[in-house]
Amino acid sequence: MRSRLPPILLRNLHSSLDVSSMAAAGFIFRTLSTHSLTAPSKLPSLPSLVSHCRSNLSYSTSSSSPLFGGLFGAHRRRDGDWILSRRLGGKVLASQRGYRKVRGRPSARKKNKGKDLELDVRIGIEEQLPDDSEILDIAEMLRLNAPMAMKLAFDGLKDSDHKTRDSSVDDVGQFESVELSILLCNDEFIRELNKDWRNEDHATDVLSMSQHVPELKLPMLMLGDIIISVETAARQAEERGHTLLDEIRVLMVHGLLHLLGFDHELSEEAEAEMEEEEERLLKSLGWKGKGLIQSASSVEYDETLLPKISDGTLLNSKSQISATNAEALREASSRGVKVVIATGKTRPAAIALLKMVDLAGRDGIASEYSPGVFIQGLLVYGKQGHEIHRRNLDPHVCKEAFDYSVEHTVPLIAFSENRCLTLFSHPLVDSLHTIYHEPRAEVMGSVEDLLSSGDVQKVLFLDTAEGVSGRLRPYWSEAIKGRASVVQAQPDMLEIVPAGTSKGSGVRMLLDHFGVGADEVMAIGDGENDVEMIELASLGVALSNGSEKTKAVADVIGVSNDEDGVADAIYSSSPIMLRILPNLNEVAKKNEGRKEAGSLKNYKPKFSYIFCDMDGTLLNSKSLVSATNAEALREASSMGVKVVLATGKTRPAAITLLNMVDLAGKDGIVSESSPGVFIQGLLVYGKEGKEIQKTNLDPNVCKEAFHYSVEHKVPLVAFSENRLLTLFSHPLVDSLHTIYHEPRAEVKPSVEELLSSGDVQKVLFLDTAEGVSGKLRPYWSEATKGRACVVQAQADMLEIVPPGTSKGNGVKMLLDHLGVTANEIMAIGDGENDVEMMQLASLGVCLSNGCEKTKAAANVIGVSNDEDGVADAIYRLTQDSNHLIV
Repeated sequence: MRSRLPPILLRNLHSSLDVSSMAAAGFIFRTLSTHSLTAPSKLPSLPSLVSHCRSNLSYSTSSSSPLFGGLFGAHRRRDGDWILSRRLGGKVLASQRGYRKVRGRPSARKKNKGKDLELDVRIGIEEQLPDDSEILDIAEMLRLNAPMAMKLAFDGLKDSDHKTRDSSVDDVGQFESVELSILLCNDEFIRELNKDWRNEDHATDVLSMSQHVPELKLPMLMLGDIIISVETAARQAEERGHTLLDEIRVLMVHGLLHLLGFDHELSEEAEAEMEEEEERLLKSLGWKGKGLIQSASSVEYDETLLPKISDGTLLNSKSQISATNAEALREASSRGVKVVIATGKTRPAAIALLKMVDLAGRDGIASEYSPGVFIQGLLVYGKQGHEIHRRNLDPHVCKEAFDYSVEHTVPLIAFSENRCLTLFSHPLVDSLHTIYHEPRAEVMGSVEDLLSSGDVQKVLFLDTAEGVSGRLRPYWSEAIKGRASVVQAQPDMLEIVPAGTSKGSGVRMLLDHFGVGADEVMAIGDGENDVEMIELASLGVALSNGSEKTKAVADVIGVSNDEDGVADAIYSSSPIMLRILPNLNEVAKKNEGRKEAGSLKNYKPKFSYIFCDMDGTLLNSKSLVSATNAEALREASSMGVKVVLATGKTRPAAITLLNMVDLAGKDGIVSESSPGVFIQGLLVYGKEGKEIQKTNLDPNVCKEAFHYSVEHKVPLVAFSENRLLTLFSHPLVDSLHTIYHEPRAEVKPSVEELLSSGDVQKVLFLDTAEGVSGKLRPYWSEATKGRACVVQAQADMLEIVPPGTSKGNGVKMLLDHLGVTANEIMAIGDGENDVEMMQLASLGVCLSNGCEKTKAAANVIGVSNDEDGVADAIYRLTQDSNHLIV
């Protein structure tokens, strides 16, 4: 909720502001607001250029005003760079690393002309963030993005009819300048702020701190500070399927709107108004991602939990996750079902096991950032993987167990959060690591050393099944009565846990944390320690290998863990799952069909060649080749189908991307020795990768474009075979290398030197989608008429190419060279630059994310690039059902 902080948060105005009226003002209050929606969030939209957002605004990055005032003091070194220190503790946040932490520039303030408004934006990077080029690139982009967002937001205030917005900031035209500071930090830094000023002891994604006090008639509008946690933003970006830059832009817009008086926590009407304004700004700016309010709401709506246990359930008798179980979990997760591990294992063990089937990490179902119930519910992790519950075993019980282990030489393991501790080496102790993938046990020198090593959540004795049932269980059931409990997940293991321990309690606590009802949960288990969890769930499934107690409380008894019981339960047994995933069985059948009747291994392929675009087609919205697409290409290639890339990229970029999935090189589908169509068909390589065609752009058009870039400060890249050339450094230019994997651009000091650096095949301008469609495309369409053409593969990029350029011409030339006819090829694409290739091919497939022109030219519209559209097209459309291979 938006609130004013007490007077202790007074901020002394810096005298360096050079405003005479400020000496009398003395202090101003600061307010703090934050969004409280911390529930989880393709190719990034390239940011706007300052020169294109000026309109009648004057923009500068003056160093003369305070930076991160209030909570963040600032002083300046002689070299013009800023050093930040937190007043909360005096810690220096940026040392002598220049822009690495906060970069200042010499004053660029100009006298206002008429009603021009100066936007002064400062970007800071907190000291504890790693030295990461991606963070630096994002900081530089924010320096450009923030003024554009501010201008659009200010325009939205004019004649607005918002009923819930605090109108303290209204007519910005009365000010000479507007100051805004943005700080990128880590979770710990923002958690401290959140705890100190909002009494909420957890990290959040964005905090907004207003410095505006209407009562003080100042010539500048000190809008305030926006603090963004890069770590939280990264997790949300992964969950929401876009880049870190996209997520930070969304958070910046959210924070900016708070500073302008919007507050979604006031009421439903206030939430609706702020959500609408978020969407308006993001759409107008051409930035990707939903507004933060909408993203959080959609996550809450989709979040349904599917608790899972490991040993004896998800794991088969070989302590492995089968491919069928892994695929079922992947399918469920892809359809919005949250799969949560509830196990007696430690979190590191669960992550290690799931990593073997590519289900660990931020894109998987278990990571250090995901919720889970571990060590029999004694450790529970909630949103963003933060610990929300821990319960320890009575130290006296621990000491008795440790002494017993030594006296009777019975192997014992003490579970202490992410560590396993023991008193002597033993093969059964080693087996917990080698077979069950728990952390390797640390041997303590004595009982006293073990007791002092940390809190213990549970103790595990290891023996034969007979030893456990005949000796250990009877003894310890009596010895610890009223102080602890004994449970068994395996016949040859006995666990001593705090009294009242159960996975069910841990699951209930996690459900309360998420605000999810038990009627939304299906639980799958096998052991005695799963009884309470299965009783709690709306649908409890006990596998047939489970204990009799567990089967007695279950709603359904499924097949065994060695028969893929988890997959069977997901696909067949759950009405909850069927309600949430109405087509999941169909999906399963479809995937089975792909593996059997639809597989290229069973049918002779219809086509000899597949020509495939990259951006927006083979590459998903994260600019990566998915494992599914890679496998489909590999299978097609193994059946004799030649896969040829036809792309606007350079050959080095294509090789880099395919190398990530082991599809580059002589045994792959692209290398320096393979055929291909690159740079929109302007470079064509034939047999053995030798160049058979190169078409260059008119040098006069190049010269005009280069001068335009310098004059209007619009980033430009010239493609010269395997090189990229430019006239000045810019984050948008850098993004072609860091995001799109093109070769790093070489900066040439002048137009003349760039013109003399080599033949240029095409020129690429980089701007916002609005800048391209509203300014660049109309201008260059007219300016190059008859001498060149303009094309777009991406909304925020404009390409100038020789007249008549098309991938289709390049493909046709390559077919002639190879002696292949058009009726032997299938083409897959999405962009406007794929139209001629579609029209040429015997079968043209446009993915559903493609442009309307391409869809109109295609024979088939497939699924999107984020749904493995290339794999779907290969499996569905390339097999010849009249020629079965037997």
